[in-house]
Amino acid sequence: MADMMSAWSGWTKDRSGSLVVDEATGRFAVAMDYNGVTYTLAGVGGTTGEWTARPGSVRPVTNEERRKMGLSPRAQQC
Repeated sequence: MADMMSAWSGWTKDRSGSLVVDEATGRFAVAMDYNGVTYTLAGVGGTTGEWTARPGSVRPVTNEERRKMGLSPRAQQC
């Protein structure tokens, strides 16, 4: 749970390029756009295509999820 909270701290929900999880589908994605109503997401990690998602189902990946994908932890905010 602490890792989940650290993933949320300082995250700007409308930042393009953020690595996120669409909890409605369980897919990892890159946030491409946020129009104030839905996100446009693009699949990563073997998933393809773009789709839209509601804000309540989109969250940044945790550091543990990043490690499982072979990525470094998120940089800490100063």
